[in-house]
Amino acid sequence: MRLMMLTSSTDVDRSHAEPLAQTLSSDFDELFDIKDVVPGGFTYVVDGETMEPVEQVLAYLVDSRKLRANNNKTIKTKADHLYEWWLYISELGLEWDEIDKYNIVDYRDRLLVHISPKTRQVLKPSTIRTRIATIVDFYRWAFQTKLVRNDILPKGEALIAPPTDATFLAYIRQGEPRGQKNEFVPRGHEAGIEYVSPEELEKLFTHLGADPRDENGLRPNRNWVIALTAASTGMRLFEVLALTKWQIIALGDPPSNARELMKLTLSVTKNSAPRTILIPGGVVDRLRVYIDGERDRVVKAALKAGLIRRDPTSLFVNGPFCPDKYLGRPFKEKRAEEAFAAAHIDAGLLKTVTIYDETRCEWIKRTIPKHVFHHLRHTYAVTAYHSYSTLPDQDRWIKIQVQLGHKSFKTTRDTYLRAVSISEAQARNMYVDVLKGIIGDDPR
Repeated sequence: MRLMMLTSSTDVDRSHAEPLAQTLSSDFDELFDIKDVVPGGFTYVVDGETMEPVEQVLAYLVDSRKLRANNNKTIKTKADHLYEWWLYISELGLEWDEIDKYNIVDYRDRLLVHISPKTRQVLKPSTIRTRIATIVDFYRWAFQTKLVRNDILPKGEALIAPPTDATFLAYIRQGEPRGQKNEFVPRGHEAGIEYVSPEELEKLFTHLGADPRDENGLRPNRNWVIALTAASTGMRLFEVLALTKWQIIALGDPPSNARELMKLTLSVTKNSAPRTILIPGGVVDRLRVYIDGERDRVVKAALKAGLIRRDPTSLFVNGPFCPDKYLGRPFKEKRAEEAFAAAHIDAGLLKTVTIYDETRCEWIKRTIPKHVFHHLRHTYAVTAYHSYSTLPDQDRWIKIQVQLGHKSFKTTRDTYLRAVSISEAQARNMYVDVLKGIIGDDPR
């Protein structure tokens, strides 16, 4: 089978979705009404020859979005995982509904030696765990909806005994009853979460751009403000870029103390449920200056040139160094990641990794940026933990959990516990020593 991944148009409506609904067999169209639930930007898997959707995968993805409030980004990740799985079972001539747990174990073993075409490195254990979790969750869903006869992992059953060469085994919690073991994937010796040190933060902000309040600054502000927002709040990159101009204006004037916190409600989040976070007044101040300064100049130039029809609602827009035709349009994640990587190169914040060179058929050393943008979220979590030093330990984790949007403080604690232990001496005063130096804390 030749498979493809498709994404529906961002302006999809009921009329756009009808042809897709008509391709579904009667066995599946009872599970959902596709005309009502497939939004713009929804990714699904199709047969590359007939262009018909893989019905089982589509039904699962629609159900995930409708009942679990998964956003389009999560749906795309799940679609990608199932796309790769469908290619694998098709290659082996296996029927999707005749799979047992040992087929998934074999797939896991294949992933353990798989080289990512994107990074050209062996997949991380966490990446493999996430992929396997999606597959297990898909088959659990199929069992619950009576599309398969047997549960891939009956309640209370551990999948396989720990292999003799594995030190740790993973627990995959997605879609599982609490406490149920799913021992598909060895944890291995994967390093803990990565965060940006105080010294690295200072270097990065120097090379990301200029503080909007620097009246003598000739460099753009946008990338600097985006990074500051993430490092100060723990927001994900897509959450930062989903902010609107009016959300910031509605906050009103920032307080005179730059470190005083203000409440900001995010409408675009990972689980699609709005959440309210705390954002320093000094960050809001920089956002307001960006809106009235650089952003205003860019939007007016784009309107005058006829490149956009109206002022976009997006807070962050493409600036003066983008191709002319994109001036004033919403700033995209890929470009933000590229700007963050470029700042690393300029600052000399690099690391050496081993990748596979397909042209030479050998492993080679390559220098890449030391951090990715998501590490700013980790940076916030680690430093916030230390900034709450006067609170009981559990209260610290609960505060960070609410800010990050995790379902449980245990998730937050398990993710960052090792990092805060290692980083204590280094990160204890990061907010005071670094962010204070950037946004200040004296009355303006």
